[in-house]
Formats: sequence, structure tokens, C-alpha cells
Amino acid sequence: MSISCAIDFGTSNTTAFLAEGNYVQPVRLDPLNKDPFLLPTLLYFHEGRAPVYGASAVVGYLEDNLTGRLIQSIKRHLPAQSFEGTSFGNGAA
Repeated sequence: MSISCAIDFGTSNTTAFLAEGNYVQPVRLDPLNKDPFLLPTLLYFHEGRAPVYGASAVVGYLEDNLTGRLIQSIKRHLPAQSFEGTSFGNGAA
């Protein structure tokens, strides 16, 4: 029997489920979130560090005194043909 994965990539939250036969199980996507089965659809970029996502994105943004780039509603921006990248003032994408 094969295992299937279903992902709901939402504007606000993302969820995932694994299914095998009649057995369906949610996937823990974000251990820092109040509901670990929901991943807030957020990305946070801060110069010189690896990007973070979900609840960690909010924590990082707040700890960095609202600096860096917090991207919300990612799904709405993906189809924009005009998007070429982002930079931190030094031309780096």
C-alpha cells in the first residue's frame, strides 16, 4: 500500500496530511506554533542569517525590533511576474 501526502498551501496557514489506506494523519509542521499542525504561511529574512518560517518568523521579526523582511500572504505574491527579488540595500538578492 502506498502513502500519499496532501498539502493545503494557504494564504494564512499551511497544513499537511499523510494517508495510507483509510488511515489519515496530520503532520506536525511547526512545533513553535500554538497548534503544531498549522504552519503560519510566513517567511522572515534578516541579512546574514538563514531565513525562518512559520511561528519562528514572527519571533525573529519581533526579536530583531521589526527589522529585516517579514513576508506575509506569500501565496498572493507568487504569480506576480514583476517580482525579481529582494535586497538589503547592498544589491544582494
